[in-house]
Amino acid sequence: MQIGSVSEAKRAIAQGVDGLVVQGSAAGGHNRSSAELISLLPAVHDLDSDMLLVAAGGIADGRSAAAAPALGSDGVWVGTRLLASVESVAHSEYKRRVLAAGVDDTVRHNVFGPEFPDATVRGLRNRVVKEWEGRDYPKVPMTRFCGFPPTEKASGDFEEMSWLAGESVGQTNELLGVEEIVTTMMSDAATIIRKRLGTMVADR
Repeated sequence: MQIGSVSEAKRAIAQGVDGLVVQGSAAGGHNRSSAELISLLPAVHDLDSDMLLVAAGGIADGRSAAAAPALGSDGVWVGTRLLASVESVAHSEYKRRVLAAGVDDTVRHNVFGPEFPDATVRGLRNRVVKEWEGRDYPKVPMTRFCGFPPTEKASGDFEEMSWLAGESVGQTNELLGVEEIVTTMMSDAATIIRKRLGTMVADR
């Protein structure tokens, strides 16, 4: 079960789930997390250190993947980085915007998504987001604010569409294949962890 707060984690554990996807507030798409992953994940781990935990939100490269186990996770859930991959069916303009975005170019809001009321989303700013940002429940025909992002065959005004993306857009800057993304991410993470362990041993 995916959770975004300690209280949600407690309820899920009480219901007997086998594992939790711990989503931090940096995650793209539907996001109701109460805290950044760096704070939330250790708090959830402390509830049940034997629970299978998967970290989500801001995981885009070897550095962020290597940090997740240190916070208590058993694995990582990668969204935005794989959205901007060769194999993704996201619209090419969607991919272009994700690759061009920086860490400060996303915002969490309620502008899009009447299909999921009261479920905030994090995505890229465009004209319509800038227009309605801060006014969470726009009183206009809801079809304009459909929360589904554009796929390959979409057409229309890109400035009126929902570009769901997490803060990891700041580390997402090259269109690659999924195999290369995952292989590089895990290889870099392993190198970082080995270096850290080597440093710890040397310090002793």
